[in-house]
Amino acid sequence: MVFSYPAIFIWGSLLGVFWITVCWWRYSTGLGRMPLLALIAISLILLIYVPQLFVHKLRVDDQQMYWRDGYWWKPNSQTLKFDEVASVCTTTQSSGRSKNIIWRITYKTKGGRDILLSELLRLNASQIETLMRKRGIVFCPCQRCSLF
Repeated sequence: MVFSYPAIFIWGSLLGVFWITVCWWRYSTGLGRMPLLALIAISLILLIYVPQLFVHKLRVDDQQMYWRDGYWWKPNSQTLKFDEVASVCTTTQSSGRSKNIIWRITYKTKGGRDILLSELLRLNASQIETLMRKRGIVFCPCQRCSLF
């Protein structure tokens, strides 16, 4: 299975492109003047926002989970092989108003690691949990967080 952001993000980008086209048409035909700074600001927002839609990716199959997030100029790719995982515990970490949800992975061999759930992982966490349970991975959800 390959997960991606909901269609609302893509449609929002298309509406943004449409709005810029309409404003540019109004500017070029003289029907209305759009300030140059507004055009530059919209262009910069689209330059940073639209490529993000193509960077974030989550691929889950029976053997592993692969995800890519970060920024388009510095993506972060990670893989988690289900055969190596013994258990997953969900915990939270708060700083100020923000609450980060973290999966504490314990491997069958010595060691473990923490995975900070990005928005894409958080949106699909219940489906990933179901796949992990089918593979025999013990999944202990946190009592304090409202992830599931």
